[in-house]
Amino acid sequence: MDNLRLWFSKTGLARYTSHLDAARLFARAVRQARIPVWYTEGFNPHPAISFDYPLPLGTEAMREPVEIRLTEPIAPEDAVSRMNSVLPEGFLIVDAELDPPGLEISACRCVFEFGAAPQKIDGLIAAGGLTAEKSAKSHGKKIMKTVDVAPFLADAKTAALPSGGCRLECVLPLTPQNTVSPALIADAFSNAGAPVSRCVREELLRGQSEQNESHSTVSFSESYAERGE
Repeated sequence: MDNLRLWFSKTGLARYTSHLDAARLFARAVRQARIPVWYTEGFNPHPAISFDYPLPLGTEAMREPVEIRLTEPIAPEDAVSRMNSVLPEGFLIVDAELDPPGLEISACRCVFEFGAAPQKIDGLIAAGGLTAEKSAKSHGKKIMKTVDVAPFLADAKTAALPSGGCRLECVLPLTPQNTVSPALIADAFSNAGAPVSRCVREELLRGQSEQNESHSTVSFSESYAERGE
């Protein structure tokens, strides 16, 4: 059975499309584009489409993968053309691969934009104590814990923007055991009085980082199964 990997960008107002809504959107687009997708078996079949690296709500992305199991092969360029003809504004297929090798992503390169000057952002990082709260589990119960994100920004680089303000580029860990969400970084800066005006996950990286937190894989069919739909 063949597998198709699509690489897509998610920009503009599309950044407010949730992970589950994006999965539904792609399932509908695959059907409209007549991509020969394989369906799960059972009482309520679903298309075999999965997103292994969910994006936080409000985060844009330049190159994200979606995996599709096929019933028959399709030319990658044909898949790109068909999908882009039916996807809504803000979503764009930028590349496609047929039967690609597995992805072993360990980090992502992110860019944050601020209205503040580079000196302020550099100062906040240097001072440490950039914290935000995230949900976690303890003894089977959901709790909130405070995370200091400053260690993950040790190698971050800032640069002034022509329009004013600045951008910060950093590499964040993204593995099944260790993940730092861009949303956590944005929350920490906001808590320190430097709100992020734009957040972009520009690239997924292989074999780059080993730091802190946790990553999950969610497929379209799994999401529906969990909800009993």
